[in-house]
Amino acid sequence: MKRVLIIFMIILLCVPLLNAVSIGTFEKNKDIQLYQTCNNCTYCNFTFIKYPNSTTILSNVETTQDGTYFYYNLAGGNTSSLGDYEYCYDCGNAIEKATGCIDFTITPNGQELTEGQAIINVFLTLMFFGLVILFFYFIVVIPKENEKNSRGDDMRIVKMKYIRIFFIAITYPLIIILLNLMNGLANNFSTLSMFSGTLGFLFEVLLKGAWIWTLIMILWLLYKAIQDSNVSKNINKIGRFKLNEQY
Repeated sequence: MKRVLIIFMIILLCVPLLNAVSIGTFEKNKDIQLYQTCNNCTYCNFTFIKYPNSTTILSNVETTQDGTYFYYNLAGGNTSSLGDYEYCYDCGNAIEKATGCIDFTITPNGQELTEGQAIINVFLTLMFFGLVILFFYFIVVIPKENEKNSRGDDMRIVKMKYIRIFFIAITYPLIIILLNLMNGLANNFSTLSMFSGTLGFLFEVLLKGAWIWTLIMILWLLYKAIQDSNVSKNINKIGRFKLNEQY
């Protein structure tokens, strides 16, 4: 009986591992310290570390012990994929051991998108998507040239075409904002992470070309203004009646 009590007390003193569900959220391409704690363990190793797609990064990893703290530094080159990673441990001593798995999450900035932030991002994405579609509609339906007769001569200056140019100019930054919002959603939702690279690339390309687009829009407006100034002089000189009397 005394022997049973001694064994029971030893088991109680051998505190099991702290089975954390997750060690937290970390930034992409940064080193991460994977760890486990155990009060009475003589060893603690990680059987494998897996990517979000369940492929193995490393297996049979030996940890470094610091008292009751066992850890392994995972290099940033292994954390380029976004999503939920997993590593499993096998820790114990001569009397008992414990196994289990722990998660950690990789995001672009090391912060996890809350439910409220996700709702706002989705709302803004849909709103800017709607604005882009609406602006494209205006670009299609608004006249782009002056009113002409059957011979192709300008009869009347249509100022609405300047509003069309305005919509074309504004659509470009709207698309940039939309891509940024979509990229943010893709970066924070593992199911959409496959699109983050493409969306991020398109965002960077359009962002770098913004000043070129601005210059093109300014030159286009100046060209149209000069062109309409000459048309207005011709209309005033010849007269609308003379332009129509041949027809």
